[in-house]
Amino acid sequence: MGRRRDDITGLERAQIAIEVLSKDRRWGTVTQLAKAHAMSRQTVYAIAATGEQVLVAGMVPGAHGPTPIAKRDRGGPQSVGKEYCGADGGGR
Repeated sequence: MGRRRDDITGLERAQIAIEVLSKDRRWGTVTQLAKAHAMSRQTVYAIAATGEQVLVAGMVPGAHGPTPIAKRDRGGPQSVGKEYCGADGGGR
C-alpha cells in the first residue's frame, strides 16, 4: 500500500481531477500528471474519481425555498444562553 500524500493540497487535487475528467483530455495526460506529482497513475485516477464524486454530490439539487428555522425553547430563563444573562447565568 502506498503512503498518504499530505503534501498535495486540495487545490492541486482539484486541478488534477479537472484535467483527468476533461472530455478533451489528451493521450498521456495521466502519465504526465503522475510524473509531475511523483505518484502512480492509479493514484491520479483515484484522485479523479474522488473529485468526480464530490462534484456530482455538490450538484444534487436540494429543497427549494427558505429553510425552516428550528423552534426555540420558550421555557423561561433556563433556556436563555449565558451570553444573554451574564456569566453566572442569572437574569440582567
